[in-house]
Amino acid sequence: AGILAGYGSQWDYLGQYGRGPIFAVQVPLGVEFLPRAERFGIYGEIVPAIEISPAAWGFISGDIGGRFYF
Repeated sequence: AGILAGYGSQWDYLGQYGRGPIFAVQVPLGVEFLPRAERFGIYGEIVPAIEISPAAWGFISGDIGGRFYF
């Protein structure tokens, strides 16, 4: 079969999109399936976030995909 791993971390987001500087905090949470004896993984994650500056508001993004390990 394989390994089903969970992961999570905190990411600080700093950017600029035509309306001044933006600061937000994201907390990605996800799972990754790593088949035994294979060099790839399949993952999915959900990323709740809150923008702190210039205005406070929340948003959610997510990803699905695969990784090839060299």
